[in-house]
Amino acid sequence: MASGGAVPDSVLTALAGQSKSDSDHFQDFNAVEHVTDGKNNLLLVCGYCKCKVMQRGCGTLVCHEMFLPHMTEKYRIGTKPSGDTLSDHWLVEDMFQFENVGFSKSVDDTKYLICADCEIGPIGWHKITEQNKFYIACARVKYATA
Repeated sequence: MASGGAVPDSVLTALAGQSKSDSDHFQDFNAVEHVTDGKNNLLLVCGYCKCKVMQRGCGTLVCHEMFLPHMTEKYRIGTKPSGDTLSDHWLVEDMFQFENVGFSKSVDDTKYLICADCEIGPIGWHKITEQNKFYIACARVKYATA
């Protein structure tokens, strides 16, 4: 074991290669590359734990503005959360098209969608007044080929 607290170059190289490899397999949203005939042409995965969220071809790209709270912050009851207004979403009309998606308790007329494995979210939303419309925010997931 090395003394002095220095990290060996071989360890740094291995870690750098691991990070690069991860970024090669998982991509951020790009409408030109990730949409074919209006549908998602890549697998959607959780941006944190990388579990499958939705298979290829299950979502239709729609433009619909919705405010979503930040993903990793907790909020005190009665306070207004900070977040982002997002407009690019995958519309899914059958909740059984999801692979690993959980639903929050209702907040007013909205249920937020989360990763069912790591429980981080919201990655999307569902208005309880619109029975068969579920939305995954394009920017809240990653994209993978396999």
